[in-house]
Amino acid sequence: MEQAAGEPIKDQVTQTHLTEDIPKDRKCTVIGGSGFLGQHMVEQLLERGYAVNVFDKRQGFDNPRVQFFLGDLCNQQDLYPALKGVSTVFHCASPAPSSNNKELFYRVNYIGTKNVIETCREAGVQKLILTSSASVIFEGVDIKNGTEDLPYAMKPIDYYTETKILQEKTVLGANDPDKNFLTTAIRPHGIFGPRDPQLVPILIEAARKGKMKFVIGNGKNLVDFTFVENVVHGHILAAERLSRDTGLGGKVRHLLPPTRDSRPAPPATVCSPAFALLLPGKSCVLGSSRVPLTEQVSSPVSRAPTSLFLAPPSDRPSLGLIFLVLDLCCLLT
Repeated sequence: MEQAAGEPIKDQVTQTHLTEDIPKDRKCTVIGGSGFLGQHMVEQLLERGYAVNVFDKRQGFDNPRVQFFLGDLCNQQDLYPALKGVSTVFHCASPAPSSNNKELFYRVNYIGTKNVIETCREAGVQKLILTSSASVIFEGVDIKNGTEDLPYAMKPIDYYTETKILQEKTVLGANDPDKNFLTTAIRPHGIFGPRDPQLVPILIEAARKGKMKFVIGNGKNLVDFTFVENVVHGHILAAERLSRDTGLGGKVRHLLPPTRDSRPAPPATVCSPAFALLLPGKSCVLGSSRVPLTEQVSSPVSRAPTSLFLAPPSDRPSLGLIFLVLDLCCLLT
């Protein structure tokens, strides 16, 4: 999601949805619901029978079952109407990680989140689920078998990470079971999937511009990527599991358990044929495969312990580590 500062906010637009017969614990608000992750969040929540509000700086889609509230994340008067009467808030609003605007990151990720917490308390919200980032523990050094016990990065790699650390600490610190306000944070990494506006499009553009001809290091580094529907499913299960009895409040969860080893499939079996069309004359590299990027994955060699609430549904991709192998360099050699 891309909740930003310094941009004009359109007049508030709402669409009525019938919620009178829905219990409060099935009412929720998605902050950043017009963004990539947010839209998928809204869709799954509706599928599960939730009444959904969306708060954002823009209305990204039309759905008569969703009530939209447009405004500034840092303005409590804008935010309060979207949170009043709901039990759970999913906070997935953030500037794009690729931005280099330190002031924007600080205002949205930290100041805006403090306002979210205060407004949740004022509105009687019971649960706050934050979309954090795995980058909060990363300092440019390999992490293998990483767990939630790892300390925050002392030297964050960028402004985005620096403010996500502040954001996560603030949300987890706000957990207060005595006042019926529970919080948790989920750390996905490298979200991809249908309607992805950043990850795959950026890779495609880099390949087209010839910026992927060089490999730094031995070319064997692995990076975790997470399918967007798994990210959403993890958030929803976290919310449904979060209670005083489970003891999950005030804690962080890595969305995907760590992989001790993996067996990535060859590029020809993981890439969509769309990549073969990037450069004329190079289709032979990927021409043997027609597997969509959202479906072909590699599996962990050894299974990590199952999380307390992140069990995969049978009709969605596994919540084990998903490796998206985009060996575009072979297209350019």
